Amino acid sequence: MKLDNFVFIKGGTFLMGSPENEVDREDEETQHKVKLSDFYMAKYTVTVEEFEIFVNETKYEIDADWNKDVSGNKQVDKKNPIINVSWNDAKVYAEWLSEKHNQRFDLPTEAQWEYACRAEARVMTPFNTGENLTTKQANYNGNNPY
Repeated sequence: MKLDNFVFIKGGTFLMGSPENEVDREDEETQHKVKLSDFYMAKYTVTVEEFEIFVNETKYEIDADWNKDVSGNKQVDKKNPIINVSWNDAKVYAEWLSEKHNQRFDLPTEAQWEYACRAEARVMTPFNTGENLTTKQANYNGNNPY
C-alpha cells in the first residue's frame, strides 16, 4: 500500500452513536462522548495487487479465496479491492505493513471509523450527504433510499 494513500485525521471529542429519533436506530447505539487522538486512515481499500505482494513476500496462508471476485472467478483487475479476508488476515496485513514501512498501521476502531465518516464530528446527520443518500451520491441499489 502506498503511504500517500493515508490521510491525517485530527483527533477530537465527538458524540458517537445515533440519536434516538434516527430512522433504523438500534438500541445499542446510545450516544456517548468519545475522545480520539490524531490518527491516519487509508483513503482507499487495499487492492488485490497490494494484498498479493503481502502474500508473496510473507508466504502467508489464507483459507479464503482472496484472489477471486464475488462470482468466484479469478481476479483479472488487480486494482479491485481485496475481498474474502477475515479480520485476522487484515490485522496480519497491517502488522506486515507496519514492519515494512517502520510505521504503525492498524485497522480503524469503530470510533475512528464513525469519526472519519462524520467529517471529524462536523456532520451529525445519518449520512455525510445529509438525511438521505441517493444513487447520484453513491453506487447502490436505490430501492431503499434510507
